[in-house]
Amino acid sequence: MPIYTHLKNYCFTLVWWVLLCIVGSSLVIANEFDYRYKKTFKVQRLSLKEGLSQSTVQTIIQDQDGYIWLGTEDGLNRFDSYEFKIYRNDLRNANSLHENSVISLLEDPEKGIWVGTVSGLSLFDPKTESFTNYSENYPRLKTNIRNLFRSQNGIIWVASDKGLFYIERATGDIKLFVSNKGFKFGFPIVDIVQKRNLFT
Repeated sequence: MPIYTHLKNYCFTLVWWVLLCIVGSSLVIANEFDYRYKKTFKVQRLSLKEGLSQSTVQTIIQDQDGYIWLGTEDGLNRFDSYEFKIYRNDLRNANSLHENSVISLLEDPEKGIWVGTVSGLSLFDPKTESFTNYSENYPRLKTNIRNLFRSQNGIIWVASDKGLFYIERATGDIKLFVSNKGFKFGFPIVDIVQKRNLFT
């Protein structure tokens, strides 16, 4: 094989490796400017040691102010990234949480935090830090409140072991949902999902 062919192959290989190194280094440099490359996630473990009221967390939401709300078997916990504030039932205070075992939460931007427990429904007012316990006036809600949902038109829906209820915006009254054909949803409801215009 002539030396010219060897030299040609050698130059071709050298140019190929140089190009590969340039492309590879540019990808590394590009990654350094990519926000995903620099973005780090800090995972913080929250337990009884950090102040959580109970280790079984049944529901979690984050409100518009950034607070993390955790429903446990022993109270409602509010976490502000530094410490917990715990809300529990107090038999001497009618404006305390209805029941300590919290299983569903929903933020209502107009009113506060709806709290579903194993035996009723409460509404937390962040301004007064007090609860309105709806189950006292609506005995049918003295049951497991499985899920809470706010539809696009602002109606609060309550899924419970005794049926599907909704809260009227104007009056605040709680009513059992009855379909257009007169069918009453008075049986256990586990979850609520809005599909098309079902809840308008």
